[in-house]
Amino acid sequence: MTIQASEIDFVYPILCFTTDGEIWSIQTPHQRMTCGYKTLSSGLQIGMDLVDASGRAWRVVSVQKIGYEAFRLRHIFSGLYPRLPVIDQAVESLPSPDFASVQERVCQHMDAFPGDFCEFPDDEAELSARKAEIRSTTSMAELDQALGIDAFYE
Repeated sequence: MTIQASEIDFVYPILCFTTDGEIWSIQTPHQRMTCGYKTLSSGLQIGMDLVDASGRAWRVVSVQKIGYEAFRLRHIFSGLYPRLPVIDQAVESLPSPDFASVQERVCQHMDAFPGDFCEFPDDEAELSARKAEIRSTTSMAELDQALGIDAFYE
């Protein structure tokens, strides 16, 4: 059964695991409800797993553009800040993963894409230290902070 993400009372941050192996961090409702044009047109969110700070999980089955974010002064002064599409996702509930499995999923991503997390991707010691830092976290908020993922919009 699918429901609209806008009907869910998410606990932030939310970690998002895309089907192409990326990890995203969503810190606010605004970030969850907006996305870049390339992300929307490519369907990158389809199949993405969401895990919120309370440990609940969902999978995105579709994304609908429902409008554009409110007009802001920054849109006048810079072409670098276009108005982003406002979206809603249809999601299906998944079993809640235990925290250790979320940590392990992050570590598997780090093994696959060390350049996303290490200054020197070929440095095994640096990668091992980063993974140890992830495994030492005790909450989703700590895990999110240890990842240090920036929000971005393409």
